[in-house]
Amino acid sequence: FNSYFLITAIVWVLVTVRSKWTKVLLVCLFAAGVVSTFQRMSWLVMCLVLATYLLSIAKIPLGRLALAGMTVAATGS
Repeated sequence: FNSYFLITAIVWVLVTVRSKWTKVLLVCLFAAGVVSTFQRMSWLVMCLVLATYLLSIAKIPLGRLALAGMTVAATGS
């Protein structure tokens, strides 16, 4: 159940923190904690939270996200 507290922390950071670098650092740290719990449902919920934030709140174009995803997939990182 700790992963759901981390997902709540991710949402709090995305909504309240203003500094871009602090936001990225904290979200990556909390996301690593969620991934390390090995609970697939938590991974799904985290992906939905991040997708909702990126597409609805941050208004990042879908094409830009798709390009970033393809780049990561192609490099194997």
